[in-house]
Amino acid sequence: MWSIAFWATLATNVTIGIALAVTSDVVFLFYKSTRPSHAVLGRLAGTERVYRNRKLFSEAEIIKGTMIFRFDAPLHFANREVFLTDLFRELRHHDA
Repeated sequence: MWSIAFWATLATNVTIGIALAVTSDVVFLFYKSTRPSHAVLGRLAGTERVYRNRKLFSEAEIIKGTMIFRFDAPLHFANREVFLTDLFRELRHHDA
């Protein structure tokens, strides 16, 4: 965001540069809130309460009969479909 503000201000004038920076920040914020990340968690071996992302930690074990799905954003109307799509994709993968 800083470089957008800098180059837009340098290429145009201050008012247009700030307007472009604010607009790009709002667009980026909207994009990040509608496309949040998610993770399927597994228990680390030898622990009872430590759960980590199974994609990042190969030693994280599946808990038989349970899938822990972590959605890394508040759930609202703009990311509802992403939540459902990701959840059902992980459920199909977990059941396979």
